[in-house]
Amino acid sequence: MYAQDVMTTRIISVRPKTTIREVANLLVLHKISAVPVISFGRLLGAVGENDLLHRVEISTENHIRTWWRDLFTTSTAIARDYVKCHSSYVEDVMNINVTTVSSTTTLADIADLLEAGRVKWLPVLENNRVTGIVTRSDLVRALASKPVLNRSFMRADSTIQDDVISSLRDANWTISGSTRVKVSDGIVLLEGTYRCEAERKASAILAENIRGVRHVDDRREFLDLSFAAF
Repeated sequence: MYAQDVMTTRIISVRPKTTIREVANLLVLHKISAVPVISFGRLLGAVGENDLLHRVEISTENHIRTWWRDLFTTSTAIARDYVKCHSSYVEDVMNINVTTVSSTTTLADIADLLEAGRVKWLPVLENNRVTGIVTRSDLVRALASKPVLNRSFMRADSTIQDDVISSLRDANWTISGSTRVKVSDGIVLLEGTYRCEAERKASAILAENIRGVRHVDDRREFLDLSFAAF
């Protein structure tokens, strides 16, 4: 799936001269964390909750500075902090370094960007114009809309066994040779050993998600490698 499959096309945006009070009201009214800043259809930046934490109106402006920070901060940086805390307009507080995606960016890449950037949303751009917004909630909705795995689907036991073995072999977190796989009537039997609980759980889930598998019977035993050095 791609951004275009899940994105919101109803875009709530502001302009550079939008006031801070107006932005705050928009965030509260629409229950969103940030909005893009757009001028003549082009993205200039974004302004959100993080940009409004330290404000003179709510007496939080002084917390952005400490005496030890002042010792190592230039007067220019201090002046910029003042502007961010006291200016009435979006253009002075917005973040201009905004990560964007295109309509054909995959959901896998979007998930990585959301996690790495610790952001809740990403603007979707085409020719530098915002065509949509994709949020964490959009990904959750996509997940909720996926059909439940049909475990009644019938496949030959030998085919299921081949798929489980090859999938275990391709996984970079397990040693397929330590697990013996048998399949009977769609029920997968796992025998052998495992090195850690995370590996055991992951490999069992891997087998469980193979098409045609009705149940996984995991009978593997823990292999304690702590004695290997003796």
